[in-house]
Amino acid sequence: MNKPKFNFIDALIILAAVLVICAGVLFLNGRRAAAGGSAHVGVEYKIQLTQIRKPLADAFTAAMKNGETVYVSDKERAAATLAGVEVGPARKITTDTSDGRTYWTEIDGYYDVVLTLRSEGSDTDSQINAGSVPIRVGEEMAVKGKGIAGYGFVTNLELVK
Repeated sequence: MNKPKFNFIDALIILAAVLVICAGVLFLNGRRAAAGGSAHVGVEYKIQLTQIRKPLADAFTAAMKNGETVYVSDKERAAATLAGVEVGPARKITTDTSDGRTYWTEIDGYYDVVLTLRSEGSDTDSQINAGSVPIRVGEEMAVKGKGIAGYGFVTNLELVK
């Protein structure tokens, strides 16, 4: 009867195959972690609310001074702290029909408010999140808090330490 023989060369071939498979698995897992991994960071972003009344602008300023928490987005809410509130007169572009010039004019009784918000978030290759809410410049975002609410556009986005 012929017995199959297992020799040193066979052991080397099996060992090499196992090492190649392990290296491939480690390489692929490392690439997945780098592509989908996220770093926990602080996120600072600005939301501009346009043409709001003075009582609401004052309420946002008071909320910042009191250190109240506000929430951004409608679906998945993310907590944020108000780091700054800038209030200025609301403006619109007007065209002079006599000479065709365009210029800014103020809108009486209305204000533009820029809110600076800070949240804990994450940074991935594809997006920056505040909590679980993706934050993108140019996107419309709701801001709500105790007795205050408004819709505006994200105008600035930065990662902070």
